[in-house]
Amino acid sequence: VASICVEKDQQILKESYKTGDLPPADIQFEEMSLGREKKSSSLIRRMSRSNYSQKMDKQNLFQKKRKLLSNIEKYRSEISKGTKVKQALQLMIDTYTKTPEFGDASKFQQELDIVSQKVEKLSQELSILNRDLDLVESKMNLNMRHSLLATPSRSLLSMNTSSSSSTGSD
Repeated sequence: VASICVEKDQQILKESYKTGDLPPADIQFEEMSLGREKKSSSLIRRMSRSNYSQKMDKQNLFQKKRKLLSNIEKYRSEISKGTKVKQALQLMIDTYTKTPEFGDASKFQQELDIVSQKVEKLSQELSILNRDLDLVESKMNLNMRHSLLATPSRSLLSMNTSSSSSTGSD
């Protein structure tokens, strides 16, 4: 207990959360027996590399969320522009249909079809991005819950054992 430095621990915690990323999880080492063959150790190496890449994916969730939000905003503005163009073309077609001396309304119908397809495609891509964002946010919530549940429980456990040992000695 005497070796605990509150200010130093607070500074370390601030530095680890400064970027907005989740702090890296503790690396768990697996004990390997010496009698294993080379093939099994290379398999373990490959598995530990995949575990490392999964941990890196967890750490990059904030960047993924930021990028997804940026893309969602771009798609929304494109859909808004496309919808305005679509409405304008529809108005032109209606006007040309009501007033035949302006010309043939069918020349705008092809443009309207192209814009409608483009808006529909953008809407589909936007829904995909929204699903991806939901997935990333749910992963972030799971990671936050896991880190909030795992880290303080260790601290509380150590506090309970130290407080019970200190009360027992009094």
